[in-house]
Amino acid sequence: MTKQLNHSNIEHKFNYHEENGRIETIRDGLRKASLCPSMELLAVITNANRLIALRNTGQKIWDVGFEGLKATALCWHQDGHLLVVGFENGELKFVDSSTGHVVEQRPASRDIPITMITWTVEDSSDFFNQPDFTFDPISYMPLLGTLPSSSKGERIFSSKAIAEFFKPSNSEHSRSQKIELLSVLDEEGIRQINMFSSYKIGEGDSLYSALNMKLPKSYHICKQMAYHVLNCSDQGYSSLQTLYMPLLENGLRNIVDIATMSTKMQLFVRYIEETVDAMYEEFDNIVKAENSLRNSFTQIFEKQKNNTFSPELELYQFIMNGIPTPILKEWLTERVGDRIIKNWEKLIVNACRSLSTFCQEFILPASERLGILLNLIRGKAIWGVMKGDSLLDPKLIDNCMSSLSSLQALSFTFLSSLQKENTQMKRYVGWLNYAMREFVSTEPATIPPQEIIDHIQDTVRYIRNSLMHSQLTSYFVANRKPEEAKESTSCNSTFQNVVSALRISFDVIFSYPSLACRSQWIKTASIRLLQGNDWLVSACLFESKPETPIQKSVYFKKNHPDMYILLCALQNGQMLPSSCCHFQLDAPYFLQADQINAVSTNVLEAKVFPCNTLIILAECQNQTFMCEVSIDKIPFIPIDKSIYEMGNLPEYMSTVPIIPLRDAVWTHVFGDDFSPSRFDYIEQDTAASYGIVYSEQTQKHRWFKI
Repeated sequence: MTKQLNHSNIEHKFNYHEENGRIETIRDGLRKASLCPSMELLAVITNANRLIALRNTGQKIWDVGFEGLKATALCWHQDGHLLVVGFENGELKFVDSSTGHVVEQRPASRDIPITMITWTVEDSSDFFNQPDFTFDPISYMPLLGTLPSSSKGERIFSSKAIAEFFKPSNSEHSRSQKIELLSVLDEEGIRQINMFSSYKIGEGDSLYSALNMKLPKSYHICKQMAYHVLNCSDQGYSSLQTLYMPLLENGLRNIVDIATMSTKMQLFVRYIEETVDAMYEEFDNIVKAENSLRNSFTQIFEKQKNNTFSPELELYQFIMNGIPTPILKEWLTERVGDRIIKNWEKLIVNACRSLSTFCQEFILPASERLGILLNLIRGKAIWGVMKGDSLLDPKLIDNCMSSLSSLQALSFTFLSSLQKENTQMKRYVGWLNYAMREFVSTEPATIPPQEIIDHIQDTVRYIRNSLMHSQLTSYFVANRKPEEAKESTSCNSTFQNVVSALRISFDVIFSYPSLACRSQWIKTASIRLLQGNDWLVSACLFESKPETPIQKSVYFKKNHPDMYILLCALQNGQMLPSSCCHFQLDAPYFLQADQINAVSTNVLEAKVFPCNTLIILAECQNQTFMCEVSIDKIPFIPIDKSIYEMGNLPEYMSTVPIIPLRDAVWTHVFGDDFSPSRFDYIEQDTAASYGIVYSEQTQKHRWFKI
């Protein structure tokens, strides 16, 4: 028994992009392609393992290579400002879409190739308008400064635009904020689900975790992110599986609250890390200047191996009798001819000033903000423990506060040491200028100025410390010798060690909610749909009634004529099949041919879109065509509940009668010069929707509009 759908004579809507009628070519070949949801931009991953961003005119914006890493997945953020790339080793990289620079990267939790990435944005106005949530204590504090750019590596916070990260949100902005849910899938299931692109609310590494779904083919979120629906391949069947986390529905406000503060704290920690990196670079300038002094003494001292050398004695004798010893005389002679002394002085003075600025205006203010947020989140954690639904352990937060206190204490002692070192350095430079004038003068002064006499000990101490190591060295380089540790007057902890401990302690509290959330995942449904695990899937969620999502999925095999459309309804936390349709495209009708020798039409790709349409790319006898079908006009056969409860759905689906499909909104037949094998399409409400068709074999692509 077969039915037939008649063609509705509607005007052809498919057009190539009016600004670019050319067929563009990617020389390295196309592996993955993705359209930007907000702008007419295209991102492609080539066979040469490069990520390229292109305009609809074919202009290349940037080209980035990933050496030693094979990219396997690609996804745009909804507003188009970021791209996330997944790799074969499970690693993630976040790329700024305007520059191509990697702004963040996440190590893999397990060495499994990433197969799919989804980035969903949900409205959160009901939660952001709560009084206790809109109160932001750090909004009354001055904005943090932007870090200078560096030749050693680009920093995220080196641009003034990045200061928007720390800008307090006004009420209008709060009402328009969204909750972002970034989900990463690999060959075992969902690897991680992140809130706000950075806050983990679930991660599954265990083979027994509910998040391991066996080769997910597509992934969807519905009902305020409380239900997670996956179409998977499992043991020779294509199956529909549903995950449910009660906390995402019942405790969403708690998650959003903690996620917001956690995201801010992570940004502050990273801001401190980049500030410390900049401080290390400035310390390198001090080391270079001290090396100049040390080398000049070392070269002369090596010539006087039989003579003992004491900076204190050398300087004391020179000040008392005005006659330098041979070692000091030779060193001063070299200093007299040293024309870079002003450059050297400028280098070290500027470095000390930058170190003081970084510490006073960057690290300490960011630490203060972190302390405020930690106290707030600690109060929420204690209150959550009392209610029994806490996502955080107060003891872990105490460890973070301890690490933060260590950083603040180190910063204050460093500023004290820096001020003392800076004072001694200035007195040393003053003495050096005086000594060189005296040495070349025909009438040296019999009595040194009182300022030189008063500060001679600081001068000697600075030379000795510079010859051995600066007083600041212990803050940047760990002491290796016990005698150095005894002589050091500063703290033995370096900035790098303290910040590393801070990062580790914060990582612990950020991952702790992941463990709490992961334990709450519930697998509410696992229904086998079709025989064979090679079915490709495209699906969308539709709101047929308030709070009643309907999932419409199209199942197809590449280079195979059969297609299924399945409707699933959300019932008691499970996405259950309610009706289906089995059809094939009528190739002679679409290609306007009388008969094509009864050859079947092979589907290359099919996708469902929110406007309740299905777009299909197919081929028949070396002719490639694309068509749009309205799902509303497709007849569906109801599925009895007992069929899938008894596990007989795969057998039942194979008996559903095939419908020859002719009812298309439009059809476009491609010429011999371009036969695409894939397509991507973006549906927009305010502007004309657009897409690309491309060939993986010939590396060609072309833009179109509907």
